[in-house]
Amino acid sequence: MAILLNEKRFINDNTLLFDEKINSPTVRFLETTPSFVTYYHININESTSDEGFKDVESLIGEKSPIKFQQIKDFPIYGIDQIVADLQDSEVGFDVNFAGEGTILPNTIKPLPNDYFILDIHPEIIFRVTDIAYDNIRHDNFYKISFKLEYIDTEKLNSLNKQVHDKYTCILENIGTEEKCIINTSLYEKIEKIDAMYNDMINLYISIFYNERYNVLLGEFGGGRLIYDPYMCKFINSNKLFSIKNSIESIYLEEDHILDKKFELKYERSIYRFFERCDLKLIKPFFYTIFNGIDRKESGFSKYKDGRIVVLDIPAVIEPSESFFILPDSTINTIRVNGPTNSKYLSLIMKYLRDDKVVTLDDISLDLNDELISLDANLEMFFITPILLFIIKNTVNKYLKEGIDINNGDNNIDNLD
Repeated sequence: MAILLNEKRFINDNTLLFDEKINSPTVRFLETTPSFVTYYHININESTSDEGFKDVESLIGEKSPIKFQQIKDFPIYGIDQIVADLQDSEVGFDVNFAGEGTILPNTIKPLPNDYFILDIHPEIIFRVTDIAYDNIRHDNFYKISFKLEYIDTEKLNSLNKQVHDKYTCILENIGTEEKCIINTSLYEKIEKIDAMYNDMINLYISIFYNERYNVLLGEFGGGRLIYDPYMCKFINSNKLFSIKNSIESIYLEEDHILDKKFELKYERSIYRFFERCDLKLIKPFFYTIFNGIDRKESGFSKYKDGRIVVLDIPAVIEPSESFFILPDSTINTIRVNGPTNSKYLSLIMKYLRDDKVVTLDDISLDLNDELISLDANLEMFFITPILLFIIKNTVNKYLKEGIDINNGDNNIDNLD
């Protein structure tokens, strides 16, 4: 799916992205193909040695005082020939091999006596012998020199026993605000949450997305469908339908209804409430409706579609003539932090009380199952985008701030 009806905004956004791309040496470099390795980076804080690292033979073994940070899926550029030689079993491999490679900025600061292995032949261990800045490029590109040190499974076992911390590198995060090297256990949690997030999006779109109008339509009863333009803005602005590593995306149409007071009304919406995250402002979020066919500028009028009603948030609303998104029982539970059997309501309550303390463990991997039980009703229609917003914000917080990662100077730029 790739529905992009707002052509002007789409072109402007992608022009900005292109400008950033051609001006970023890191991004341009990322367009080439790296070789992925498991990198063993010396952990200065945990390593102790009165004699320094002069005796290379003592770096690996039971008596070695050196501890390493293991980084899986770490990209090194310019070592393609090693991979080619290792894949060519007929040629074999030169035990005296030495070479050079490039490490991108904002990843790690490599050190002499770091090690790395290639997954295709993990028993072949390379040692970094020298480090230099790459003078051809700026932004702290590192040129490393390395040599083949061991072809020995036992040495690899010893090396793994000296691992103090385990990390995983996320290639697509390099050159962005998000951390590219994160704790492996944290990475595994995020992978599971991302999978659930994608399932939530796919289910939600399959139920509520209308391709003709490029909007979301909820079942309003009596054969009517409800269109919420404020929800469309909320989803688009926060990129809630953007799936990581996918070029397919839906950009919802926001302009079916032209309203000079739209931004003012959005400030009164439940979506702005969650963006502000201010518990004091909680309320039922009353709204009214009008017939979409009555608005000449809308596609609903063009197709003479009398089924669709449009959600509106006027300044003065009579409760007797309106509808609400949050029932009183839910509002009272949230206000007093009361008990609930709902996992998604529990997440919402914690987020509203203090979004900074919401952890990945607070995001139940059963959220989608609970939404499915709502059977495509209005509760599912209104609540799902809010849950996507909370999940995305929480995950991004961990990726940007590096929460749950060791403090101190570990010589990993993204962990400082």
